[in-house]
Amino acid sequence: PCLRVEVPAWVHRSEPWQELVNSCSDITAWCNDVASRPKERGDGHNLVVIATRELGLGEREAVGWVLDRIAERCHDMAGAARRLPLDDLPPGTARDVSKVACAYLAPPRAHLDWLLESSRYA
Repeated sequence: PCLRVEVPAWVHRSEPWQELVNSCSDITAWCNDVASRPKERGDGHNLVVIATRELGLGEREAVGWVLDRIAERCHDMAGAARRLPLDDLPPGTARDVSKVACAYLAPPRAHLDWLLESSRYA
């Protein structure tokens, strides 16, 4: 439950919902990887580090590659939100599911704002 709403199981299992959730997670994690790369040069879980090693890119090129993936996932997330099967739900349920979907659209921007304002990676 989020916002005191239980998304119907069939919606939760739908491709658009899964894409919304997964893209939100990817965007947030990958933005963090870009911000934290100076402190995580040897971390095998940082996408910039992985791109540098696996794709043979320099650090600057790897950062650009990750930023391109982030932009793609932002488009994926927005598209998934537009494809949610809201028309197949009763109006009240559709409204509630839409509110939860909007809650998923916010974290990447909120996390980015935090990264820019926090001294954690300064």
